[in-house]
Amino acid sequence: MLRATADSLVEATRGSLVLGHGEHIVRGLSIDSRDVRVGGAFLALPGEKSDGHDHLRAAIDAGAHVLIVTRPLAELGDVEADARARGVAVILVDEAQDALADVAVWHRAGLNCRVVGITGSSGKTTTKDLLASVLSTTFRTVSTSGNRNNEIGLPLTVLSAGPDTEVLIVEMGMRGAGQIAHLCEIARPTHGLVTNVGTSHIELLGTQEAIADAKGELVGAIPQSGCVCLNGDDSYSAHLARLSAAPVRLYGLGETADVSASNVRTDEGGCAHFTLRAGGAEVPVELGTPGRHNVYNALAAGAVAVEFGVDLGNIASGLHSAVMTGMRMESFVTADGVTVINDAYNANPASMAAAVETLASQEIPGRRIAVLGDMAELGSLEPLAHFIVGEQVAASGIEVLVTIGERALRIGDGAGAAGMPVQNRFSCSTVEEVLDVLDDVAGPGDTVLVKASRVMGLESVVGRLSSPWWRPPFSSHSGSACCASETSGNRCVLMARKVTWSSRALPPWEAYSFSWWSPSRFCSSERQPVRVCWLLGPPWPAGVWALSTTGRRWRMSGRWDYDRAPSCLDRLPSRSSSVYWRSIGRMCPRGFRYRSRHRG
Repeated sequence: MLRATADSLVEATRGSLVLGHGEHIVRGLSIDSRDVRVGGAFLALPGEKSDGHDHLRAAIDAGAHVLIVTRPLAELGDVEADARARGVAVILVDEAQDALADVAVWHRAGLNCRVVGITGSSGKTTTKDLLASVLSTTFRTVSTSGNRNNEIGLPLTVLSAGPDTEVLIVEMGMRGAGQIAHLCEIARPTHGLVTNVGTSHIELLGTQEAIADAKGELVGAIPQSGCVCLNGDDSYSAHLARLSAAPVRLYGLGETADVSASNVRTDEGGCAHFTLRAGGAEVPVELGTPGRHNVYNALAAGAVAVEFGVDLGNIASGLHSAVMTGMRMESFVTADGVTVINDAYNANPASMAAAVETLASQEIPGRRIAVLGDMAELGSLEPLAHFIVGEQVAASGIEVLVTIGERALRIGDGAGAAGMPVQNRFSCSTVEEVLDVLDDVAGPGDTVLVKASRVMGLESVVGRLSSPWWRPPFSSHSGSACCASETSGNRCVLMARKVTWSSRALPPWEAYSFSWWSPSRFCSSERQPVRVCWLLGPPWPAGVWALSTTGRRWRMSGRWDYDRAPSCLDRLPSRSSSVYWRSIGRMCPRGFRYRSRHRG
């Protein structure tokens, strides 16, 4: 953690001390007033949604000893008086982001530790998590938190290291040439790792060769005393090796790799098992994260660990117990028994293919459902790349495909061209539409993969799935469906669904819901369902009431005169009648038998 005087910060940032004393001791630096510790420094960094200068008073209240600002004192209003009254020092700098980098450079100069820089088109964060877990078995290790791999996150990672840190791991992202070189100037890595060179950001850099050169900025920054670890199975590794002044170590599945894997297989949960080989020795490894592609990430972490002299047993232990950053093959089971694989943080063609393979390889009792969204920054490769993903989905045997986004329509086209039936393909334009589809097609025992580029924000889908309105209290369930149609002047199509739930403690109860589509009578858009359901609840014959919905708005009619009636009707879920019926089961645990009635 950063430990410096206010005078040292003035020197590092080339700023001016405009208030307070330079002898103030600073312990840590934050750009978020909610994270300020007593005795820390707060850097007022302008952001997309808020300006740090608007939170200076909160930082003072949290105990900050030093404020670093870009506005003169006269423009800070009452903050000056508060800072003066509490003895807080204020440093004025020209540019906040530059000041952050300058402080990190100053702090890095005082660290006596090995620094590992990690970059690559995909797998950076997972590899960083695996490596941090492995090295922590032997060294005091600090690593990038989450995915803070840019010109703001990397300096904060450097500042989190302290004098007792033995290894610092920094993830390096980029969106253009020169950016990784700038990050290297701040972190000064002693060791480098490039996971692969893919097509991410090709829209910005133009060619894959240019992407390789950008990743190679890390390779060229490693001193001769260090080491560079490269993916021996990646076609651009030979080019990257020529850029290195340091020794190069290769990892991969080939026999010529310095660190390799054999006997690779996956268990019923999709987690890879393999034998790791290095230096004539070998050790069995069991990964705790789904995905056969994670073998490469594990080998990358193993290659660095072997270079650092970590025992193979500790490497295997660290790989198995690693905790992954959120939204990277993160798996959980919803209340209704649907397994969700949350891989929604980002996507490119390679990671999409890996995620599809992971879903297809899992042994599950139900169906496999892929919810895939747009892949961004692919430039002219965009249509073909999405089409190929669709072909991979169909070829893998995944039963249901749900796409969201304009670009992802090509994923559906590819799946259709490869033979996936049209009734198993759904295209959506909003998160609500995706949730509606999942309500209809996903059931207990099914597994749903959610993946797209970061700009799609599909974590909202995962969030809605992980926070359901209901939790079934029953030990078993069964379902059946029937379909009927009637002809009228409005050509209504009537759909009926019956769900029967049972339990050892409760009598069986049934729910019937009717849905129909009629643009002229019931709704404003042609395929928007209208559901009207009449419910009878013995042993309360007077408690007859009805619920209906047009689109996603529920309303209640009739009456309810039983003293134990549910009082949370305003919390009814909005996605489908089947979810609603299960909510009723949650709210009325004594059980009901429901009947439906449709008045022509």
